[in-house]
Amino acid sequence: MHRVFVFSLLLLVGPVVFILPSCCGNEPPYIGYIDKLEVELMEITGFRTLENGEYKLFELAAIAENDVLRYDSIAILIEPLKNRNKSAASIPGSAFACSPQEYYDRVTDIRIYSDQAYNSNFPAGVDLSSLFSVREFYDVEGISIDEFISYGWLYEGVYWTFTLLEAPDGAGTFDFTFVYSTDRDIDFDVTVTATIRRTNKCGMGGVT
Repeated sequence: MHRVFVFSLLLLVGPVVFILPSCCGNEPPYIGYIDKLEVELMEITGFRTLENGEYKLFELAAIAENDVLRYDSIAILIEPLKNRNKSAASIPGSAFACSPQEYYDRVTDIRIYSDQAYNSNFPAGVDLSSLFSVREFYDVEGISIDEFISYGWLYEGVYWTFTLLEAPDGAGTFDFTFVYSTDRDIDFDVTVTATIRRTNKCGMGGVT
């Protein structure tokens, strides 16, 4: 009698165990692969504080390439443009999270080059990544490129703003080339031209 009861209970409970995981649907995760990098050159003109008084943003003005700038007023905005595709077809009946998680290329390295010597410590062809700070959107608080790489993921729709931390030896026009390497062993690069007119660090727009 007890064996019949246990067997009947398993028949009742068993289907519930298999039904519960599929309550959210069967949509697989999205995977975003970088197609290319898009770059925009802007000028930092000041700062503003949001209403809560706890968060400061850059005030930026769009400029054309070859406009003259002070080195610490240069803001180079880079956005990775991606394709969003569903992952490989799943086994029929498989269950996924209610909101499919999105995966993106992982950045393994960022290198920055100039077409000419930047200063005595950085001749043409040498990686300049240590001379730049990175900021998400227009956040004033920047991080090093090494720290940025340690996070690794590029999120869709996010602009990363690169700013110079050190002045060149003199005024001049520089072609800065940014190279992103990903965990797919594919490199993406983009070049922007900026004319640095002043090498001092004073006035509106200066960033440290």
